[in-house]
Amino acid sequence: MFETWQPSASQEARLARAAMLENIRQFFQNLNVLEVQTPVLSVAGTTDPFIDSFKITDDVVVDTVVDTHDPGYLITSPEFHMKRLLASGSGDIYQITPVFRVAESGNNHNPEFTMLEWYRLGMDHMQLAEEVIQLLVFLIGKVTTAKQHRPFQVVYKKYAELFQQQLGLDVHSATAEKLEQVAREHDIQLQKPLGKDEWLDLLLSCLILNTLPDEQLTIIYDYPASQASLARLNKDYPTTAARFEVLWGSLEVANGFNELQDSNEQRERFAEDNRRRIMSAKEEVPADEYLLQALNSGLPDCSGVAVGIDRVLMRLLGESSIDAVINFPTDRA
Repeated sequence: MFETWQPSASQEARLARAAMLENIRQFFQNLNVLEVQTPVLSVAGTTDPFIDSFKITDDVVVDTVVDTHDPGYLITSPEFHMKRLLASGSGDIYQITPVFRVAESGNNHNPEFTMLEWYRLGMDHMQLAEEVIQLLVFLIGKVTTAKQHRPFQVVYKKYAELFQQQLGLDVHSATAEKLEQVAREHDIQLQKPLGKDEWLDLLLSCLILNTLPDEQLTIIYDYPASQASLARLNKDYPTTAARFEVLWGSLEVANGFNELQDSNEQRERFAEDNRRRIMSAKEEVPADEYLLQALNSGLPDCSGVAVGIDRVLMRLLGESSIDAVINFPTDRA
């Protein structure tokens, strides 16, 4: 077990990471966006039915966090804390922080990874998507290694448009049964039943994203309302959410929202998340009351985005495994 004590990343990757972090900070300094720091151990976990938080049940640790014996959680994103800062009047902010997700492992995943998250007041999600592209182009321009893959074009695609073009599916009217049928036609078979959004996510990952060119940045936007998470719905098209993702080739590197401001709607979404978690035999997670109080006090009109720093570094260095850019992945940590 302890034979692999050495780091999995090379010295070149360490130097590239240090340079990338410096360049990220320079990018935001040029925009006058404030760097902040928030906790990685929180009283609240995520209710997202597709993401699981690490729960901290040690009474000594928990008693340090709160005066109860409720569990604490390692954050899956700094979003909740950063929105509390926004509601308190922080203005535009960004953060680079470790985050943690249960069962995240593979070539593109590690249970602990580094996230860049930022929020811009007065921007909608599409304006923020453009700023993500500006950041990526800025970082690419700073790298001179021969292994670098330079994106040569940026393409915008609506979520529904991708499914219609690639699979002939209307994502809004298609049932879970129809999506399962399409999956079987492409030799994708699962033993357990899936809901509609789970099938959509699987088809997107297995049949659509892998068709995207390696040297292309793709912005997928207007996700189904059922996948809004913490995004507001589009006023003119309420069946869609003001949400986008940025793909570098087939690899997702960013996920952003025009942020929901309504505390009552957010509470309802947390409750719906937990209903879906229970249906999937997952543990219910209490809603973050601090966040709901912050939303109730008034979150400014803003958009936010999370970027997977390790994945961006993978693309900058032309690596195919996240282990090549993390010093000590979980199996060596």
